[in-house]
Amino acid sequence: MSAFNSILFNIFLVVFGYIIGSLNTSIIVGKILKKDPRDYHSKNAGATNSLRVFGKKIAIIILLIDVIKTISVVAIGYGLTYWCNLATSIDQNGIVVGVYGIGLPPYWEGLRTIYGLPLLAGLGTVIGHIFPIFFGFKGGKGVASSLGLLISYNIIFLPIAAVFFFGLIFWKRYVSLASLLTASIMIIFVFIPWFNNSVIAFASNGIYSRNINILNNLNPLQGFIYVLAVLLMFYTHVENIKRLIKGQERKI
Repeated sequence: MSAFNSILFNIFLVVFGYIIGSLNTSIIVGKILKKDPRDYHSKNAGATNSLRVFGKKIAIIILLIDVIKTISVVAIGYGLTYWCNLATSIDQNGIVVGVYGIGLPPYWEGLRTIYGLPLLAGLGTVIGHIFPIFFGFKGGKGVASSLGLLISYNIIFLPIAAVFFFGLIFWKRYVSLASLLTASIMIIFVFIPWFNNSVIAFASNGIYSRNINILNNLNPLQGFIYVLAVLLMFYTHVENIKRLIKGQERKI
């Protein structure tokens, strides 16, 4: 029963993240300003094209919202996993009682052994950002939301990724190339155990991990979640890659 509950719970995390990710910030801002970014320049509803369409200030706001949105969804995933795994007991009348002495339905006993991967909620957000159900499945390229997923592993990944990204921008002047290479390089770091289990790691060893069934001992599994996000990024950048090969990609 616990395996079945765990599978359903993790599917729920992905779906939850997908729905939140489908609330594409760039498109929503475009509707407010009556200017759909998908009608201009690269026709992409992401932070880079928002810079071209809306200007620097609004683009930065969109970028921050997309990053924070993914981090928040992962945090909620941790909270839900914690809530589902609250210590429970059965009283003399056979009623499942929660930590606060509240009567709970009988099936709650099975929820105590849910094994959650909250990072799946972050992956769902990336998918929703790229293929938003509310906007015809035509969204962004998943760079900002993937950054939020990366930060959800460990906050220290932010300055590390920034060094690579801005270094590549300064060197080559291609946002797409810098995004893809930085994301690829960071794959190495997400598979290093220290980064997943250190005291400053958000995703694996956070405030809930000691009390609930977070799969924090399966570091490779967590790493593969990020790999899937990077693969999605490469998929959304196929045209950029073609232009890079031909020397036709736009520089900044």
